[in-house]
Order: sequence, then structure tokens, then C-alpha cells
Amino acid sequence: MSGKSRLGMAIGGALATFALALPQVASGGVLDNVLGGVEDTVNQTVGGVLGGAGGSGGSGGTVPIPAPAPAPAPAADGAETEPPITGDTPHAQGAVIDTDINNPVLPDLGVTVGESRGEQDAQGNYSGIVKVISVTGLGNPIELAIESGEGETASGPLGPINDALDDLCTNSDICLNVLDYDSKSTKKGSKNSFSAANVNLLGGVVAADALSSEGNISETKKCQSAESESSAADVGVLTGTVAADVLAAESSSTACNNGSAPESTNDSTAAELNGTGLLALVGCDEGQVDDEFSLPLLVDGVCNGDDTNGSQADAPYNIRRALGIDALPAVLPLLGVGVELDASSAETLAAAPDEEGPPDPECPDPNNPDCDEDPDPECPDAGGPECDEGQISPNGPGDPRGPSAQGPGDDTLPFTGSNLATLGLVGMLVMGSGLGLMALADRRRKASA
Repeated sequence: MSGKSRLGMAIGGALATFALALPQVASGGVLDNVLGGVEDTVNQTVGGVLGGAGGSGGSGGTVPIPAPAPAPAPAADGAETEPPITGDTPHAQGAVIDTDINNPVLPDLGVTVGESRGEQDAQGNYSGIVKVISVTGLGNPIELAIESGEGETASGPLGPINDALDDLCTNSDICLNVLDYDSKSTKKGSKNSFSAANVNLLGGVVAADALSSEGNISETKKCQSAESESSAADVGVLTGTVAADVLAAESSSTACNNGSAPESTNDSTAAELNGTGLLALVGCDEGQVDDEFSLPLLVDGVCNGDDTNGSQADAPYNIRRALGIDALPAVLPLLGVGVELDASSAETLAAAPDEEGPPDPECPDPNNPDCDEDPDPECPDAGGPECDEGQISPNGPGDPRGPSAQGPGDDTLPFTGSNLATLGLVGMLVMGSGLGLMALADRRRKASA
């Protein structure tokens, strides 16, 4: 049996097991009880240790449970080359994983991990949301998330610890952040970011970023800019001598009312090691947009799925997806069972501001909540070639300042073998938990038979 066939059977078998077992577990109430208990325990434990989570006007004691956010749009069909846009109002959204688990028991079941979104509604108001994890289709959504409206700031429960780690980074060559996520919205935009872990040692000798996303949108009197990114892993060793990018995407859109042409740019990577694609075995060409591949009966997929300024919304917009997979495509029509998965997606939609809108506030002004904290005097207008106002964090695919940067003067991000071991242990824990839940569901089914 060829390596390609073994890989296909492994992927298909794993996804099939997950799709078939999860409805049985959820129908017995096991998954709902477990996830609900974990959420309550995390909130109570972290609240007791830290005395409350960050947020504008928050005062403390316990970690506030965010209000349930609207259910996300259904995930894209992995075999489609054009990823669907999620909403027709201006926005920027990056997501690490988004799944739609088709099954006859819980038809709306889906899981989203690491999503950051900034948005402007039809009335012109900005808001933001960061979802660490969201499970829908089990009745009420189960979420670990934060939100912000205009004039509000919210941070994850480990915000104070990460602030202290930032101070350590400033005064040393040891930079580390863990489960760091923030949302801030004003009358002029919204900035939202999520990172499961990032490390930088000795000025980039070893650097990595694991599970991260951003969704930022902002405006001036002339232009509105939307920028987003997501990444599963970005690792650099010896200041880029060894560089690996796994599932990364970025998108940017700008619209102005001064007559300049709208702009949309994008990039994505499925899996690269020092610039060499690692998924060629399954037919994924890193240099090709909307590259379809298939493992018969097991997986249909698309690498670097893209739709830019087409028919889904008014230009400019862009949706970029590093990898889309439709598992068990031959089984779904027969049994109603299958998994659709989008890995590392980024999308943006911008609209030119109203020329009669209110003037920009005078900045810097510490007493004005609508002022950007860090105004750039060299960049008065969004979208200019010399501007870096509102740019996403420098860790996207191809960014010369990311962990896998290779240039001599690169500003690499704050990974050691211990971090790799930690991530491995987390992965084994998740797998073990899944197997345990499956076994429990099986025992319950046999007991009730």
C-alpha cells in the first residue's frame, strides 16, 4: 500500500470515527455535561486565583461569563473552491478551525476554535468578539469567549499574568504568553486577537506561535481598512534558519471615499518547511490558488481556497482559506454522516466611510476614549503605502517579522523543546478524552439496550 493511500485512510478513518461517535455521546447528554462542567470549573478556579478578568469597568471576584454570541454561519463545503463570506456588513475575521459535523442526530453540530472578529453593523457601530472555543448544536451554545462594544475593552482570564510576562519580555530575552486574548472597540474600529501560546527565546533563536488569530477593522474620514489572519503553527529556529508554517492565512481589504481604487490582498499556506510544501503527497500545490485534491471515497479538499471581489458582497472583500476538507463525501448522501472542516481562514470586507460623517477626534488625547492608544503621526490616512496603521501582528505567512522570518534584522516573535512537549501532551489529552467519551457512550448504549 502506498504512503498516499495509508495517509488517506488514516485521515478518513479518524474523521469517520469522530463523526459517528459524537452524536451518540451528545444524544446521551454526556458531552453537554462534561463541557458544561469544564467551563464552570475553569471560570470558578481562575476567578478565585486572579480575582476577576480584565474588562472596562470590571470589578472583580469571579470571571464574567460572556453572553452567548450568535451562532456562526455553517462551515464551508470543503470541496468548494470559493469559501463563503460570513456576513455582508464590514468586518475582519480570522479563525483557526471551523467545523460542521453532519449527522442525523444533531444536524447543526459545529465546533469553532480560535476565532477573532471585528465588525461594523448597519447603524455604523463597531463591536468585537474572540471565541477561544465554541460548540453549537447542543441546545444553548457552549462558549469560552469575550466581547466588546464601543468604548469597551475585554481580556481573557490570564490577562494579568500575560501582562507580567510582557514586562519580563521587555527586560530580558525570554518572551512567553499563554492563552492571551483581547477585544477592544471604539467609535472608529475594533481590534481583536487570540493566541494559545507564543514563545521567543534569545531574540529569535527559538520562536513559535501556536493557534493564533486576529480580526481588526478601523476607519478614518477617508478610508476603512479591515485586516485579519490566522495560524495553526509558525515556528522558527536559529532566527529563521529552520522555518515551518502550518495552516496560515491572511486577508486585507481597504475602501476609501477619495476616489482611490479599492484594494484586497491575501496569502495562505497549508504546510511549508523552509519554503517547501509538505502536503504534495495528497495533491496540495502550495503555489496554486483553489487547488483541489481528492482521496476517493475518503476526502475531498481544497488548498488555498480564495474568493476576492466577486459576487458574494460589494467590493472590496476577500476570503482566504488555507485548507478545506470534506470528509467521507460518498457516505454523507447515504447515511447523512460527514465532517466539513476549514483550517486557518481569514476574511475581510470594507466599505468607504460616509463623506459627511463626524470628524476624527484630536489625538493623542488620554481623556478621549475614541483616540487610538498609539497614534502614528506618520500615517494620517489608512491605506497609504507608507502607513502601517492598524496592521495585523507580524506573524502571518510571509511576514518578514514572524517567527519563521529569515532576514537579518527581523523582529521575530517571542519555543523550546519543553513547549513542543507541552503541546504534545495537550494533544494526547484531547485524544484520550475523546476515546474515553466514546467508551462511556458505548457502555451507556449497551446498558440501555
